[in-house]
Amino acid sequence: MFYYPADIDARVQLVKVQIEKLSAQMTMRDENKCVSLGTSKVNYIDPRIVASWAHRENVPITRIFNKSLLKKFPWALGEQNYNF
Repeated sequence: MFYYPADIDARVQLVKVQIEKLSAQMTMRDENKCVSLGTSKVNYIDPRIVASWAHRENVPITRIFNKSLLKKFPWALGEQNYNF
C-alpha cells in the first residue's frame, strides 16, 4: 500500500507557485528580446537630459552611463538645469 506524505497539498501549492514564477520570467524574457535599453540611451535620449535628471535626483552619473559613454558625452555632463 502507498501512503502520501502529510504535507502533499503544501508541496503541490509550492510547485504551482514556482511554475507561475518561471512562466512569468519566460514571458518577460520573450517580450523584452527586441528591446535594447542601452541603444536607446545612447542613440535616442539627449545626454543633457539624463545628466540634468541625475543631478536633480542625486543619482551618480556612473550609475547611468558606463566609462565609454562618459568619454563620449563629456560636453553633456555639466548640465544641471537643462529644461525638459
